[in-house]
Amino acid sequence: MGGAHGHRTRRRRPRRRRTLQPEIAARMYISRRTVSTHASHILNKLGMTSRVELAAEVIRRKNLDRPPSQD
Repeated sequence: MGGAHGHRTRRRRPRRRRTLQPEIAARMYISRRTVSTHASHILNKLGMTSRVELAAEVIRRKNLDRPPSQD
């Protein structure tokens, strides 16, 4: 069933490309240091220490918004 080799193929989600601080700085016409400072302030206000921790929280909150599966 499924693909050419008889196994199912899983539909892939498009990957979001991580935006780097130098790229953000260039787009906003500000220094890399300013981007870093703003990012640090946002993380501090949220009580977090890293972008990875922030990403994990975003995923957790998105999962809370989903209805339970009907398996």
